[in-house]
Amino acid sequence: MAIFFIVGLNDDERGSLINHCLLKLHNIGVVISSVTCDGHSCNFAIFASLGVELKPPDIEAYFPHPADSSSKVFMVLDACHMLKFVRNCLASYGVLKDWNGIK
Repeated sequence: MAIFFIVGLNDDERGSLINHCLLKLHNIGVVISSVTCDGHSCNFAIFASLGVELKPPDIEAYFPHPADSSSKVFMVLDACHMLKFVRNCLASYGVLKDWNGIK
């Protein structure tokens, strides 16, 4: 088990911490294929610093494994947290419309 105090770290430093953990786990034989997080904007920034591209049309929700660039580590958004974000958004804004004003 590991605990990291990340308050005060920027996105690149947090991304480096993820890479450090992936390397340590790889060194003892643990295979990691994904990292799961909620949809907070800081998590998107961290993964962007690692090379994840989530802007259409070139969506690539993965980054190269630091120990083996031929392996991919996928970013997975936790479904329960994402549903809570949608629920809270609907509770706050009521009806949602797209950029054309369509509900």
